[in-house]
This record gives sequence, C-alpha cells and structure tokens, in this order.
Amino acid sequence: MAPMRPNRLNLSKPVIATVSGTAVVGGMELAFWADIRVMEKSVYMGVYCRCWGIPLIVEGPVRLQRLVGEGRAMDLVLTGVKVDVEDTLQIGLRD
Repeated sequence: MAPMRPNRLNLSKPVIATVSGTAVVGGMELAFWADIRVMEKSVYMGVYCRCWGIPLIVEGPVRLQRLVGEGRAMDLVLTGVKVDVEDTLQIGLRD
C-alpha cells in the first residue's frame, strides 16, 4: 500500500472509475489513476487548484500528461479551464 492509496502497480485487476458530477483537483487525479474512466453526461473536470497557487499532489500531473500529451496538460494545469464531458472524450480524458 502507498501512503495515500493502493499502488496501482500492485493490483492484479484493471481499475474502472465511474465519475458522477464534478471531478476537479483530487477527484480528477483519482479518475486518472484508473485504467478506464466512464462518466455521466453532467460531469466536468478541471485543475482549479492552480488558480489559487495550490500544487497538484502525488502523480496527477504525470498521469495527465500521459493521457492528453504535454502541451494539452500544460494548458489544463496553467489555465485552470473547465473541461466539459464532451471535451473529455475529444482530448482523451475518458474512454
């Protein structure tokens, strides 16, 4: 076990995240931890903590970069833009 959560590398089965409502900051990072993300139509995501100078934790930025690429990840983190559910599929945040 890792300090804040189970280590994904030690799990023997795929992890599926079902996201409902708002997934920002920590909730978004937890969703990135999963192998597959399934979302309701009302979901939106965002890295709002950077707007107030609060850093992201654990490996959230690393996972974000792996999912969407370096340029898009930098845009999401530095601007704190709201990502609607339609955009999550387009940029690779959900499956």
